[in-house]
Amino acid sequence: NLIRTILEGVQQPPTRAVGFMAGFRDALNDAQIAAIVRYLRARHAPGRAEWTNVQARVAAIRESSARSHAP
Repeated sequence: NLIRTILEGVQQPPTRAVGFMAGFRDALNDAQIAAIVRYLRARHAPGRAEWTNVQARVAAIRESSARSHAP
């Protein structure tokens, strides 16, 4: 969910308190998004195991969502 949110943003927040967020699919590459994901995991889940293969997961999610949005 974190990777999808970074890629696609928040276009329809469930409440006004959540707010909108632009997607970064076209602004950041897989390595940059993976770095953000790893940072957020370390910052907000200290002491928990690092996620592995983050960049490959970003690439897979990016590719699968591109296929689902293709004409």
